Amino acid sequence: MSRFVNKVVVITGGTSGIGLAAARQFIKEGANVVVTGRNTRSVSGARKELDAKGTAIVADVTKSADLDSLFRQVREKYGQIDVLYVNAGIAKLGSVAETTEEVFDEIVGANFRGAYFTVQKALPLMRDGGAIVFTTSWFDETGIAGTSAVSASKAALRNLTRTLKRLCSESSAFRKPMRGNSAKPCFGRSRPSGSADRKKSPPRWRSWPPITPPTSPASNSPSTADARNCNRPHQAEAHLTT
Repeated sequence: MSRFVNKVVVITGGTSGIGLAAARQFIKEGANVVVTGRNTRSVSGARKELDAKGTAIVADVTKSADLDSLFRQVREKYGQIDVLYVNAGIAKLGSVAETTEEVFDEIVGANFRGAYFTVQKALPLMRDGGAIVFTTSWFDETGIAGTSAVSASKAALRNLTRTLKRLCSESSAFRKPMRGNSAKPCFGRSRPSGSADRKKSPPRWRSWPPITPPTSPASNSPSTADARNCNRPHQAEAHLTT
């Protein structure tokens, strides 16, 4: 497939896990991809794995100077961004009684504050018809013991997605036709249908609906979906919600 030929995709937290998998897929479909990681080891590993269309940069989303440097490099190399995938984040679980101020600040700093200012600093580079995607969680609408701080940070992202949608469509001060989506990875296992030995098949992620290429402003519309099926066994799905 070549849906993203000549598109520029920036993925924070893109040197491992979901972010790196997304980078591989975007490159496979023709995009030029920039991924970030917090340490040189993960960034070096990503550089080795991604081909010439992939660039890996050390950047901590909780540090303003790192974000400034990241988007300065993107501007100098590509001039604009078609897809911003805000994936960087952390998960530290604990009860309300056990969560210290330091842990709370670390979680909110990475998951919400970092995402917020990533978007703020990327907006001048976003092209009309582009897309901003956040990695949230099904925790953002379901009360799960031990996830209070993480859930709150992801719920904040969900609301930020909706606010950005309104900002981009209605603000007279900033009018830029874009899509704002949030991807919800759900815990579970998904096995290939028709597998000869389903019990031995490894878990895998699948995405529904797929992220689509940026559209022209005239045809731009937000993608929406529920978080249905998230708690069903043998499924691990990423839902887009606005």
